[in-house]
Amino acid sequence: VSVAFQQPLRYPFSATENIRIGDLNKSFSQENIRTAADFAGATEFIEKLPNGFDTVLGYEFHGGTELSGGQWQQVALARAIYKDAPLLILDEPMSQMDPLKEQAFMDKLYARKDQQAVLFVTHRLHHLQQADRIVVMDEGRIVEEGSFEELMGKDGLFRRMFDS
Repeated sequence: VSVAFQQPLRYPFSATENIRIGDLNKSFSQENIRTAADFAGATEFIEKLPNGFDTVLGYEFHGGTELSGGQWQQVALARAIYKDAPLLILDEPMSQMDPLKEQAFMDKLYARKDQQAVLFVTHRLHHLQQADRIVVMDEGRIVEEGSFEELMGKDGLFRRMFDS
């Protein structure tokens, strides 16, 4: 299992190490780090950091570079993708990201949905249009489940939330 949360862990390590920590048992290769960073849309800003992928992230150490909330989320997504686990759990992991980067990530994720199971916790209903199954919870209980089309065809909580 690999996980990315809304409030990602911020390790005071290099960008490479922040991604690699997603799976320390995996044989290290900078190409795999870049592939995960590319998938998460992080390569572009990482390459612009003072030392690129070798830049220490955060201000905990002298010479470290702090990232924006959305950039930290992209690093966390790269870390989760790097592990390449059979199950990827995403709990509002893009809430601070630029909407275009967020959509680009979701497009890549849906393009490979046959390769990995994804449990996606979100309040952003537009991300769910391509989901195989949606489970709607209210006050800790499952109140509806089905595909996007099925749930939109009912006059239930999902449709009311989506139409709001």
